[in-house]
Amino acid sequence: MAAPAPLAKPLSASSEMDAISGDSSRFAAAFASSDRANPGFWGGSRGDVSHGGAAHMRRRFESSAAAIAFLGPGMARMRCEMLCVAHLDSDDGLIGLRLRYARRVDRVDLPIRTIVADALALQSAALIVAHNHPGGIAEPSSADLAATRTLADVVRPLGLWLHDHLVFAERCCFSFRGAGLL
Repeated sequence: MAAPAPLAKPLSASSEMDAISGDSSRFAAAFASSDRANPGFWGGSRGDVSHGGAAHMRRRFESSAAAIAFLGPGMARMRCEMLCVAHLDSDDGLIGLRLRYARRVDRVDLPIRTIVADALALQSAALIVAHNHPGGIAEPSSADLAATRTLADVVRPLGLWLHDHLVFAERCCFSFRGAGLL
């Protein structure tokens, strides 16, 4: 039997991600919405993801590692807590993102109603939730654990799958799925 993988895994450099989100301002700008009625929300079209009119190849999150590589470099560098919800179609293709910034440095809420409303509007099949811990410790808090369990319980009867909840710190990432918590 192989030794269990460490719960918090180091982030690896990604030249593709660095081009998109080499710093936190570019990360935020890459996913910021031009929709003033829905700040922090970007909803792509099925089959083709575009940001500000520039078409990009549709991203697929076939594993937590793919989500970590895409989201990690930008999220890990943020100085206040930030929440990102990635909406996926039935082929694990990215169809929408919602960013939520904390009003405080040390806490961001998990807005379950907003997550469900976005998922229904986008006809999401799955979700990946991610947030960061600017203090440098990627281990989830008891509040993180409770909120994630609640979200998973709420979306399951709606036919949505919570792929993972990722917690980023400066140089590592904790995966709820990898730790057996989902």
